[in-house]
Amino acid sequence: MRTNLFTLMVLLVLAVSSFALADGSSWPMFRRDLRNTGRTPYTGPSAPDVKWTFQTMDQIASSPSIGYDGTLYFGSGVNASGVDSFLYAVNREDGSLKWKFLTGGSIFSSPAVLPNGTIYFGSMDRHVYAVEDSVTYAKFLWKYRHAFWVYSSPVVGADGTIYIGGLDFKFYAFNPDGTLKWDYLGGWCFFSSPAIGSEGEIYTGSKDHKLYAFEDSLTYAKVRWAHPFGTFYDGHLVDSSPAIGDDGTLYVGVDPYGASGQTPVPIDTAFYAVNADGTRRWTFVMEDGTESS
Repeated sequence: MRTNLFTLMVLLVLAVSSFALADGSSWPMFRRDLRNTGRTPYTGPSAPDVKWTFQTMDQIASSPSIGYDGTLYFGSGVNASGVDSFLYAVNREDGSLKWKFLTGGSIFSSPAVLPNGTIYFGSMDRHVYAVEDSVTYAKFLWKYRHAFWVYSSPVVGADGTIYIGGLDFKFYAFNPDGTLKWDYLGGWCFFSSPAIGSEGEIYTGSKDHKLYAFEDSLTYAKVRWAHPFGTFYDGHLVDSSPAIGDDGTLYVGVDPYGASGQTPVPIDTAFYAVNADGTRRWTFVMEDGTESS
């Protein structure tokens, strides 16, 4: 999930080529699809040019999502002292502002956009939001208060359930109307953004050194398994968001720098492949940790 942070008053630079929207959005959420693959069937330009720039009032860590009409959605700000707390909607053709929606804190979370124009995202004002794109403004639908900041990006299941992690040690499932479906208390923060498998299973990482596989049992979270990468606190924090391969294999990294104020511990900084049943498939040792998805 690590994003290069630009200087204050950053320019969001987009090299945009034409893409088809006939069958839906080309990139409606973080990492594009429910499996967090980051793959797209669209081919970019061989020599991209800067088509336009759009300026915000703070750094941008929120990855842009593309609506079903081509609108680009993203947040601004990276920490609690940020000076920009807006979710932006920008026209993709010319980079003009469509609208902006004010929250009470920076928006690190990347939005998830539904075909009906509903947009879900988290904010560092400790809320998860749902707004609707009403062409000239963002229509507020609901918000749910967490006990702490929300860095995680939401994913939406086939039945409309919204899944997202929180820094309050909890992983959440919300109904489409904003009511709490269930939450799960982990051993530490959920910074990672979840992925959903072919059978509806939900995968996410936690700073408690585990990769979780949940089953939504309607009124509670059933833990299928929790794969441990280390012990608290030895530097195996799972801030990385898992990606799911075509055969169900999960790929994720660990991060020794993920605890504020903690001195990183020399560990086997590695990238992992975990089987769908929660067993370890392989480990690839690197020179440093992985926050990237």
